[in-house]
Amino acid sequence: MPGLAVVALGEDGIQAKAHLCAADGVNSAIAGRHELADIWLADDPAVSLRHLAVVVFLENGRVRYRLVDLHTSSGFTDHAGHVLRACEAEDALFIRCGRYSVMFVPTTAETNWPKKPRDMWQVLRSSKRRRLPRARPATIDEGWLSRDEEPLGELLIRSQQGIGTMAVGWRALAAGVLMGRSDRCDGDVLLSDPHISRVHLLIVKLAGRLYAIDTASRNGIFNRGSGARVRLLKSGSRLSLSGLVSVEWRYFH
Repeated sequence: MPGLAVVALGEDGIQAKAHLCAADGVNSAIAGRHELADIWLADDPAVSLRHLAVVVFLENGRVRYRLVDLHTSSGFTDHAGHVLRACEAEDALFIRCGRYSVMFVPTTAETNWPKKPRDMWQVLRSSKRRRLPRARPATIDEGWLSRDEEPLGELLIRSQQGIGTMAVGWRALAAGVLMGRSDRCDGDVLLSDPHISRVHLLIVKLAGRLYAIDTASRNGIFNRGSGARVRLLKSGSRLSLSGLVSVEWRYFH
């Protein structure tokens, strides 16, 4: 089926593997040391509890995928050692995350990858990926915008700490807006409720649409009673992160 095969290799061989199906829309997985992570990269302090989001989707019938660093201190690197924070690809890719090597291979009915490891390594080394720069750091008052960028919309956050809005531009949404209690997240001042995970929610733009992705949180993201892992966001869509905290997206027209 169309999707993405993921294999994480450690010192003792295969540490984790997964297949993310893209036939039914956007699918995601979280890599890290947390017990709720889909791709578990254990026993490496260089890997954060929730380190990397892997998002697979179809665009014009082709499998594409986005890798998004969850605002960690180290990010991830490509085969040449270049540090990345977010990138997008449609062919096979190899990265390093801490001491783990992680391979991503799109799958379709016509997939016919080389059988010899040496030949496959050449495919991985020649892979092309589009690097997505992260917007500059922001506060609730400044918004999440690159210099001279017009906002695409805003996030409205309601919590016991108050109500705040944060303007967001397309560059930030491409690299991912991260929400949670941790001070590495965006808008953490209003998200200190103990029922919210330190890294709870990723909002990202894929193929012209906006999605909210649960980043292996303990209490999930809910919209009208549904706790799906991935939610399509439209103007006015409101997500409940706990009984007392909600996040709403509003497009500017």
